[in-house]
Amino acid sequence: MPEKRMFRIEIEGGPELEAAFKRYGTKILSSQELIDSVVKSGIEIGNEAKVILNDKIYNGSDPGAWRRSGLLRARTKGDDKARIETGMIITSVRARTKYAKYIEKGTGIFATGGQGRKTPWVYKTNKGFFLTTRGARARPFLRPALNRKSKPSIRNINRGLLKFLANNASKV
Repeated sequence: MPEKRMFRIEIEGGPELEAAFKRYGTKILSSQELIDSVVKSGIEIGNEAKVILNDKIYNGSDPGAWRRSGLLRARTKGDDKARIETGMIITSVRARTKYAKYIEKGTGIFATGGQGRKTPWVYKTNKGFFLTTRGARARPFLRPALNRKSKPSIRNINRGLLKFLANNASKV
């Protein structure tokens, strides 16, 4: 099953970046300097998502909330590698639990984008009680992490490009 991306960052660098891509071609995409900067950005976004999870969910102000295991926080991270695919350098920041998307986007009538179920439903708890719900509000942690770290990520990627250009200026 193909991976579904929730977010995408595109960098438009104006004439200077366009000229660098024309001059160096695909060599720039496979440069270790640029790949390292993209990976570093992904890891920083993943770390920020963990900070947000701590603030919103694990150290939240809801004392009656379900007991938290820490699994979501433990399985949220940025990949430590990147891949090159059709003219792009791709790295991922993921929350590797089955329920992460429901926390990020909400459920039922509270789901973002109006994609949730519109009618109430009944479910059985672990203790055998039946409860009726209309859903749960979204508690996003990946989107805010991306928003907080987008400018530092762009700076990291710019540094990677500048290193590449400095190392390759005399080779052309």
